[in-house]
Amino acid sequence: FIWKQLGTNCENLPQAHLLIQAFNHAVRIAAPGLVFKSEAIVHPDEVNEYISLDECQLSYNPLLMALLWNSLATREVRLLRHSMGYRFAIPEGCAWVNYIRSHDDIGWTFDDGDAGALGINGYDHRRFLNQFYTGRFPGSFARGLPFQENPRTGDARISGTLASLAGLERARQDDNHAEIELSVRRILLLHAV
Repeated sequence: FIWKQLGTNCENLPQAHLLIQAFNHAVRIAAPGLVFKSEAIVHPDEVNEYISLDECQLSYNPLLMALLWNSLATREVRLLRHSMGYRFAIPEGCAWVNYIRSHDDIGWTFDDGDAGALGINGYDHRRFLNQFYTGRFPGSFARGLPFQENPRTGDARISGTLASLAGLERARQDDNHAEIELSVRRILLLHAV
């Protein structure tokens, strides 16, 4: 969104890349130790377009974050393993900044083609994840909130703290010591990846 242009959605425009490259050239003179970090929370293919020595040497990894939460809800790692096989490659000299939660909502940024290759319908799976992380799915431990929910399509993003999404909030409110232990283990597992 660094470059605005009428008639476009202002995402990933070529001028944005030129600006970041120009900033890099200026910084090499004024502060050569400084690096740029990408915060593009978009389709995985578009995130990678910003990562290079000429643009952003660091990048948040929203796909890993979303796939880790997906794995907790589904209790399997197929989509995570499939995506890690080729979506996480970045140029030498660059690095991912991996995280579990941030101030932003969670968008289920996995690629529908990746999901389809595993027999998963991306649209239906996002609906499941939204239901799960808002506590509307039977057996869910989560207490997230929908953000920008569209009741007609079921599309939404998820807001919530690590504790809320991992089940600690619910377990503490219910004073359920076994669930508290499970939620703490989920939190430790997420941080161990």
